[in-house]
Amino acid sequence: MTRATTAMIALLGGFAALVGMAPQGEAAGVDPLDRLPLQFVSAPIPLTIAGHAAVLRVVRADVEPEVALSAVAQAWKDPRAMLRRDEEGPWRNLSRVDRNGIRALQLRATEKGGSEGYLVGWQLGAEPRTESLAHRLLPPAATTLSDVASGGDSPGRTVVAWTPLPLDAADRSVTARAASLGLRPRTEGRRADPDPAAERSRHFTGKRAELAMTLHREGRGTALVIHLMEASK
Repeated sequence: MTRATTAMIALLGGFAALVGMAPQGEAAGVDPLDRLPLQFVSAPIPLTIAGHAAVLRVVRADVEPEVALSAVAQAWKDPRAMLRRDEEGPWRNLSRVDRNGIRALQLRATEKGGSEGYLVGWQLGAEPRTESLAHRLLPPAATTLSDVASGGDSPGRTVVAWTPLPLDAADRSVTARAASLGLRPRTEGRRADPDPAAERSRHFTGKRAELAMTLHREGRGTALVIHLMEASK
C-alpha cells in the first residue's frame, strides 16, 4: 500500500470533532475484532492521537469497500454509539464513536476487486503521553496523530500531527515557536524545497536537542512530521 501516512492523516485529522459528538450515558460495547469481515495484514501498530493511546491495523477484504463497510457498520451498530460514513478521494470511511473512544475503518478498492485499508481504535480513557519539545513546536490547533519514542543514550521521538492551518500559517507558527524556545534554524547544507507551495522542510538546533521537520499540504490543512533527537541529560 502507498502513501499510508497521508491516508491516515486524512482519516484521523477530524477525530477531535467526532469526540464532541459522542453519545452521553453508558458506554457502548464493541464487537470483538474476530467478528469483523476483515483480514488483518499487519500486527497492531501503536499510535498516539491527540495524546491518547491508539492502535492501527492494516486490513483487507474480499469485497468492494462499500460492501465491507456496510458489513462492519452492522457489527458496530448499537443504540448507545454513533456511526458516520464519508469519503475522501478513493477512500471510503466508517467511524464509530462512544464514550470510551473511536473506531475508524478506511478502505479503498484494489485492482482485483477487493478492498485494502486501515482499522484504528482510539481509547479516550487512556492517559496522555508526556509532552516533549517536539509537541511544543506544534501550532495551537494541531492534533497529534502519532507519537513514537525511543530510548538509549540519545533518546529520540517522532511526532506526526495535523493542523487546519494552511501551509504558510503553519510554517510561520512553527518558526515563531522555535525562536521562543531558543532553537536556531540550521541552513548549512540544506537543499531548497522542491515545491515550497506544497511541502517544506525545517531543521532546528538547541543546547540539548536537534529537530528535523517536514510540513506538507494535506486536505484542508497541513501535516507535520517532527523528528526529535535529545542528548542524554
